[in-house]
Amino acid sequence: VGIKKTIGASKGSLIAQFIGESILLTLIAIIIAVLAVSILTPNFNNLLGLELIFGLFIFNMFGVSQAALLTINNASFEDDLVNPGGWNYDVGSWDESIVSGAGTWEPATGYFDSIPDGDQVAYINNGFLTQSLSDVLTANTQYTLDVDIGWRDHYSSSPDFIVELLAGNNVLAFDNSTLLNKGSWETSTLSYFASSSDAYLGQNLGIRLTKTGSNQTNFDNVRIDAASVPEPSILALMCAGFIGIGFA
Repeated sequence: VGIKKTIGASKGSLIAQFIGESILLTLIAIIIAVLAVSILTPNFNNLLGLELIFGLFIFNMFGVSQAALLTINNASFEDDLVNPGGWNYDVGSWDESIVSGAGTWEPATGYFDSIPDGDQVAYINNGFLTQSLSDVLTANTQYTLDVDIGWRDHYSSSPDFIVELLAGNNVLAFDNSTLLNKGSWETSTLSYFASSSDAYLGQNLGIRLTKTGSNQTNFDNVRIDAASVPEPSILALMCAGFIGIGFA
C-alpha cells in the first residue's frame, strides 16, 4: 500500500483493490467449501443415517435438479380389499417370507388415532415382506425411503421392526428405531447416496419390511424418492461461472 501511494495511486483505486481482493478470496473460499461439503455429505449421511443433501439444495435453487417419486406397487396396501375391521393373508405385489405370516388389515376404531394413507395397512406376525422395484440404483442419486410404522393402542410395548433399502440382495440402508407414541404412527426414514463408483449400480432397488419382536408390526404409506445430485466437478464449474459473472 505504501509503495502504491508513493507512485501516485489514488485513494479510490486502493479501496477498489481491497474490495476486489476480499471478494475474490470469499469466492475462492465458497468454492472450496461447496466442493468439500458435496464430497463429504454422502459419506456423512450413510454413516449417521441422515438425509442432508447440500449439493441438491444448491442445484434446486437454480432449478437444475428435482426429486421424483419412484413407483412402488400397492404402496399403501389398498389392493386386496377387506371388510371394515377384517383381515386376510394377502399382500398384493409384496413377497412374504413365511406363508400366512403377513396380510392386509383394515383396523377398526380404537387401534390407532388415524390411518396414514387410505383405510388399510399391512400387518406382519412372522417374517418379512419384500418388493423389488423396476428402478435400478443410479449413480449420483440421493434416495430417501419413508415408511409409516404403527403401534397398536392395546400393546403395552412398542413393536420391533427393521426397514431396509436394498439393491439386489444388498442392504444399502436400514432403520430399526423405537416408536415413541402408542396408538399412532411414526415415519421411518432411510437415506442413501449412490456415488459414481458405487459397487451396486445397475441392480434393482428393493424394500424389505421385517417384524423382529413379539408384537405384530403394522406398516403403511411406503414411498421412495430419487434426486439427481451433480458431480463435484460440475459444482466447481458452476462456482467458476459465478466468479466469471461477478468480474464480467
